[in-house]
Amino acid sequence: MRRREYLGVCTASVTGVAGLAGCMGGDVGESLSMSTFVEGTGWYVLGSAIADVVPDYLPDGSTVDVVPEGGGVGSVDLHREGVADFGITAPTSARWAQNGEFVFEDDGSYEEIRALVGHLDTYWLPIAVTEDTPIDTFAELREEEYPLELAIATAGSLGAVGVEQTLNAHDITFEDIENWGGRIERMDFGDMVSAIEGGDLEGMGQVATPGHPTWTEITNSVDMKFLPHDETTADYLTERGWLDMPDLPEGEFNASDDIRQVGYRSMLMTTESLDNEIASSITEAVIEEQDSIEAATTAFEVFEPESGASDEWVQIPFHEGAEDFLTEQGHR
Repeated sequence: MRRREYLGVCTASVTGVAGLAGCMGGDVGESLSMSTFVEGTGWYVLGSAIADVVPDYLPDGSTVDVVPEGGGVGSVDLHREGVADFGITAPTSARWAQNGEFVFEDDGSYEEIRALVGHLDTYWLPIAVTEDTPIDTFAELREEEYPLELAIATAGSLGAVGVEQTLNAHDITFEDIENWGGRIERMDFGDMVSAIEGGDLEGMGQVATPGHPTWTEITNSVDMKFLPHDETTADYLTERGWLDMPDLPEGEFNASDDIRQVGYRSMLMTTESLDNEIASSITEAVIEEQDSIEAATTAFEVFEPESGASDEWVQIPFHEGAEDFLTEQGHR
């Protein structure tokens, strides 16, 4: 590890939450905030691991405060509001935010959003129902107008948006399901477990990383089956910024077969106003401390610097400081 020599020079272009600290430089530590998601989620664990190593690449006395808020959509909002200096998000939502699309349409284009590094983990977008639910595909759900009772995550979660788009791919809306006599219930992960184990709901839709604790708990206690992403689903979702992913493998969450899925690999985001040296240092910390981060979360084992530096896995422009570092190190 190494600490960078920061220049004690302030320019008018330095703005944002970390701007003043970045201007001060020298021996003055940086105080940064990092958006993740609620405690107990994969992003909170990953974010905490990254926050532990980043200060060693900043001036003495620097700290990174992990904000247990965000999610694929919410992290972008926290940056707009100036609450976070950098954080975890999905390339899908980052692209939507930059273009002012879908859930960000009312907010307009967020042109300042930038990538630091990508390809941090694996996320699928599964929807599963109990084994005795009389449908096996989204096409059957539509044809039979089945009154599905489905749990999805609360506001701020990209997974909830993805579930809605998955249904839209088959000309199904949340309103359709409710009109057929079903329910769409937004709830936190703990309530999802209770609702499905108790028989109050029969399905769950939410993004999942390998070993995801909520998916693991539910599928270990209730027999579930996954509705596969067919060509219609995959084409519709990839056109909207989701990425083709390796199949959810047989045995993961007790799946009986390999299940085709789309999803994403998480990334670190920031805004163009973050000081170049800070952006470079955060990126360096993630690459140099791979072993430490992976020891905290095995989801990080897919990380490779070249993939993390690839436009394919971030879908928005890199921050100038991050791009300079990645290029200098031969990763771009």
